[in-house]
Amino acid sequence: MLETRDQGKSGFEAIRSIGAELEVGAESLCQWVRQAEIDGGHRPGTTTEESAAMETLKRENAELKRVNEMLHAAVDRAAVPVRWVAECLRRRLRCG
Repeated sequence: MLETRDQGKSGFEAIRSIGAELEVGAESLCQWVRQAEIDGGHRPGTTTEESAAMETLKRENAELKRVNEMLHAAVDRAAVPVRWVAECLRRRLRCG
């Protein structure tokens, strides 16, 4: 794209020209170029690597919430006082 800019075309003209050659929509190509600039540190924004890390954290968080809900449901069904369960866990952590 930078080579096309050097040939005197504006940014959008370059994207349209290259997009036509690659049979890719101008908006898609524009987004790819923008993301490449962010990933390369030439533009502010969230990098591809950061986005992937955030998605991983979101999945892990959802799994932890699901497990937490299951544990609460198990305690409720067993009609065991929460203080008793907490004390058992504390003792186990001290001994383990």
